[in-house]
Amino acid sequence: GHGHRVNTLAVSCDYICRTGPFDHYGKIADLEVRDRDSDEWREAAYKAAVAKYNAFKGSGEHERLISGSDDFTLMLWHPTENKRPIKRLTGHQQAVNHLAFSPDS
Repeated sequence: GHGHRVNTLAVSCDYICRTGPFDHYGKIADLEVRDRDSDEWREAAYKAAVAKYNAFKGSGEHERLISGSDDFTLMLWHPTENKRPIKRLTGHQQAVNHLAFSPDS
């Protein structure tokens, strides 16, 4: 891991975690029930979220995590596969305080 405290983390999971089961159009898979408190709607929302996750996971794309620290390094991780970093990125001149993944990366 890092030699000093971790200042920042960024995760790249193709926005699956951020969108979750949210249905932008108010309609989940032709479900006629509009009451979001009903068990039927919650079950459909859960299935939609699982389907999105499985589509992402089955795409072969790894979920990636990157951490930045006061020790002037970045660590690249595949957190769903291993608890150890896969790469240590060195060469920064100051502490790393901000990270972000580009949507097209």
